Amino acid sequence: MKTEFTLMCGCKSWTFIPYQSLRGIRDGSKRPDKIKIQISEEFDVKEFEKFIDYLVDIRTNMAYETDL
Repeated sequence: MKTEFTLMCGCKSWTFIPYQSLRGIRDGSKRPDKIKIQISEEFDVKEFEKFIDYLVDIRTNMAYETDL
C-alpha cells in the first residue's frame, strides 16, 4: 500500500500523493469537505513535522462549515 490522500466533495473526488500541491481544488464553487488518508510510511521527527505541515496545507484547501 502506498501513501495516498483522497479529497471528496459530494460524488467528486481527487487523489493525491504526499506533498503534491492542492491549491485551487474545487468542483465549481464547492471545495472538498471530506478526506480519506492511507498512510504507509515511517517517519523520523523531522519527516513527521513536514508531514504534519502538509496535513495543515490540506486542511486549508478543504471547506470550512461556513464555506458550505
